[in-house]
Amino acid sequence: MSFQLYVQSFTHGEPSGFTRDELRQAFSGVLVELEEDYWQADFGANGSSNLFLSFMEDGSDRIHNLSIDHPSIDDRLWQAIWILLAVPGTVFHFPGAVSALARDPDAGTSLPPEMRNVLGQPITISHFKAISQSLDAA
Repeated sequence: MSFQLYVQSFTHGEPSGFTRDELRQAFSGVLVELEEDYWQADFGANGSSNLFLSFMEDGSDRIHNLSIDHPSIDDRLWQAIWILLAVPGTVFHFPGAVSALARDPDAGTSLPPEMRNVLGQPITISHFKAISQSLDAA
């Protein structure tokens, strides 16, 4: 695949985020930290995915947006995204998505209104495979 996926966190319509350690735990065993804001998930024979980290503007070390370029077909990618979606107010989306996906049933109330207008109410998912299935449906 050659398009980008996004994992973003919000609280009460404002950017929030997850920590580098949460990202490291989610991608445990496959993560290569190349630069402060550019990492890779190396899935061996299933290829690698580029991870671009966007940090909060408040000077904290929290990651507000994770862009995933060239997503691999490896289930470990979807499992890592699933782990990150456990952070309240975190959503997964991509260009052409029917809606954002979330594990948090209240994630929709955390999104900024303009994002909710574009993506609609996030769909609450109960298994990591729903993430890859959403790409198949688009």
